Amino acid sequence: MEGTGNIWGKTPGAYRENIENGKKQYMEERNTTAEQNCINVTQKLCLALLCQALAGKETQIEKGKARRGTVDEENIDQTNMGQKSIGQESADQERIPWETLEMEGTWEALLHISQAHAVTSLLYPFFERYGAPEAILDQAKEITQRVAKQNYRLLLACKYLTQRFQEEQVPVVVLKGGVTASLYPLPEGRKSGDIDLLLLQISQLEKARAILEKAGFWVKEEQKALHHLVFACKEGFVVELHTSLVEPFDNAKVNAYLENCVKELGEKETLAQVEVLGVSLPALPTAYHGFQLLLHMLQHFLRSGFGLKLLCDWVLFWNHSWSQEEQKTYLRLVSEAGLKGFSDLITNTCVEYLGLSREKVEWMALEQLPTEEFLQEIFLATEFGKAGENRMVALRGSSFLDLVREFHHQMHLNFPSTGKCPLLWPLLWLWTLLRFLRNNRKIRKTSVKAVVEQARQRGKLMENLKLFEK
Repeated sequence: MEGTGNIWGKTPGAYRENIENGKKQYMEERNTTAEQNCINVTQKLCLALLCQALAGKETQIEKGKARRGTVDEENIDQTNMGQKSIGQESADQERIPWETLEMEGTWEALLHISQAHAVTSLLYPFFERYGAPEAILDQAKEITQRVAKQNYRLLLACKYLTQRFQEEQVPVVVLKGGVTASLYPLPEGRKSGDIDLLLLQISQLEKARAILEKAGFWVKEEQKALHHLVFACKEGFVVELHTSLVEPFDNAKVNAYLENCVKELGEKETLAQVEVLGVSLPALPTAYHGFQLLLHMLQHFLRSGFGLKLLCDWVLFWNHSWSQEEQKTYLRLVSEAGLKGFSDLITNTCVEYLGLSREKVEWMALEQLPTEEFLQEIFLATEFGKAGENRMVALRGSSFLDLVREFHHQMHLNFPSTGKCPLLWPLLWLWTLLRFLRNNRKIRKTSVKAVVEQARQRGKLMENLKLFEK
């Protein structure tokens, strides 16, 4: 898995065999229960432990500085994440299927699923507390320490870069990353791989680019998205400079609405500030932060999918008590964008399975939607849809017209400039088809039938959501 290094190879042979058996057991369970559209025992255990992790009250970093202290480079190599106590024990422990822990291969399977969804660092205290085998515990600890160290590096770099932008009077805000991590009981435990900055005035793109280049970054040769520029640096991480909240959807009116949202934010005289580990970062206003988290999930869902980590963000965001003004603004944003159904599906899922307080979201007037099948899709996707090569897109329905609309949208994503000329569409459709067929054969090693079937199956989940309908 990405970001885990050579952990499996460092395990003693006897333990490595057990771990691989645990992975095999989990995959067999996952495939069987996916066919039955139900959640298996390892997944239930993972959800129960995540509920406790997200409700944690007293967390700290041992052998390091106090959790709310100032981050500096001296404490990075000393990081050893631990947890003194877990909140809401009496209620949450009832949700843990304790008998599952006694089953052979459970810990191995739990480690595998937590890695697949980038939540190992959130669950590490429970590996330690509930008696995971030594080899499993060592691997979970190593992953957790790596996540914490990476987060410290990114936080320091983010602080430096946002200060440079502020000095040059180029307004940017931090998306996801440290701003979202500030919601966590232990911010260091939320895995993050890069720095996302939203440029609030697109007219200053060249100036923003110059700031990053002066700071030692360069534009990567390969750019795969239309809504941000990816910059690399010699330290090995990337900065994504966003010019919009999300990649364009297949709905021109919604795309125009989202562009207008960024313009409105750019006209604000002051930016919100969020503090994480003693570092203050510019951030979106609360309602827009929640809106962007939703857009981010939708973008990934309509592509390869997303995993549990993004649902954890949603739980912690809405378990905070935001003002009625922010609540009204959020409802206005999702209603005007036609995303109320998707918002309700995500929220209902988090209420039913991940400990989001129903009382905290009563004001959303949630429409009751089936959630178990959607949650099974989340488990199948893993982090950002890495579970299978046939997971490319999800349709907005399961009909032939939905398939045609998505194909046309992919053409526009592949040819954003020439795609504006209708006379060129037939040629661009053909080129898009040829590229799709070539990539399936040489890169993804899958068939057109498998990709289309997967897209239609996932599209069925979207049929009742009235996506982009106001």
